[in-house]
Amino acid sequence: IRNPEYSENTTILDKNHLDINLAISPEREAANVILKMQDVPHALSVSDFFEGKVKLFSLKMPSGCPVEGKALKDIPFLHPGERVLVPAIYREGRIIIARGKDVIKGNDEIFVVTESDNVSRVISLFGFEARTIKRVMIAGGGNIGYYLASHLETRGVTVKVIEQDDERCEKLASELTNCLLYTSDAAENREV
Repeated sequence: IRNPEYSENTTILDKNHLDINLAISPEREAANVILKMQDVPHALSVSDFFEGKVKLFSLKMPSGCPVEGKALKDIPFLHPGERVLVPAIYREGRIIIARGKDVIKGNDEIFVVTESDNVSRVISLFGFEARTIKRVMIAGGGNIGYYLASHLETRGVTVKVIEQDDERCEKLASELTNCLLYTSDAAENREV
């Protein structure tokens, strides 16, 4: 379903109407992937489990990070009770099912499982800056841009959207309440 009006109102798809079990909006799904990535800064991939209460994400370990050269069993925040698990390491084209004796090396991609409210803490323990995104600029006010802007607005993020089509920009202005909208070609405008 590409039209936001239909993808937001799914009652027409229920058993009493069209009797459709599953409807997918490619644009909404793309926006959801971007929103998940925003929730876990520095992550290469993010998956949610248990209705978003648990996250699985991967991080690329830079050379010189605080955990480089350490065995998983020797990293205090990975001990039982700390609510963090490293189930796998991707190294040089191979997946390693992680065990306590495995050592983290620079350029490893490690997979981490933790509760969603623990993500910022975990990211910082691995040596990454746990930052909150406060301002976002979206180039293009198509369906993906619209979904992103509307969700980011509800999170209190300041959103700027650049859209080259005047009519589309007016439609966005009528539907988005706190976004700054610019009518311009994002690929060419250097002053926004």
